[in-house]
Amino acid sequence: MAGNERLLTCLALSLCAVSVAVAGCSVKTAESAERSMAQELAATGWVEEPVIEGMESQTRDIRPVACQDLFQLLNQANGADARSFGFRNSATGSYLLVIDQPDVPDPGNLSSHLKNAAEACPRLTMGYDSTSLEYDVTVADTRSGRTEIRLNGVEQVGGQQGEQVVDMIVSGVKTDSGGRLIRVMSSDTGIGPTEEKAAEIAAVHP
Repeated sequence: MAGNERLLTCLALSLCAVSVAVAGCSVKTAESAERSMAQELAATGWVEEPVIEGMESQTRDIRPVACQDLFQLLNQANGADARSFGFRNSATGSYLLVIDQPDVPDPGNLSSHLKNAAEACPRLTMGYDSTSLEYDVTVADTRSGRTEIRLNGVEQVGGQQGEQVVDMIVSGVKTDSGGRLIRVMSSDTGIGPTEEKAAEIAAVHP
């Protein structure tokens, strides 16, 4: 379990489950909004934990070229001006990363950018020093100002498809100011009602 938890945290900080919700107009408002979200998550078994710095996985190859936009949208979100919060579910071990004010171009339109990037990249391959992960990417939900995509990652071993490594929700919600990026991911049981509810809480409780 410890290894899987570290993997999920790594994936959360590098690429890999996204929702955008309204960020506050001031520090006080943003902190109040974060507490509200944290309280809702705590009621469903999510425990806040420190976001560990310096755990980003180093990718050496992104394929195909059409997937570069999607990778850049997700990989660069945790920039200098972003505020990050991590949560882990006490029952499933799933990990939730919330990034306020994500460091992406035009964050107010992240929803439409995410939709376009995902539609252009139905299968994303990320190469690391020791392995490769292949993600099936699907647009799961589009509402007014909101997009949700799913990524299912499988390890590639010697050119052959291996076991599922991670299942993720990535969703983007249009905001008036700033934004919130949410990544929900599971390596053991896959995405289920617990993870789906967490993504919804993060989207509707800024």
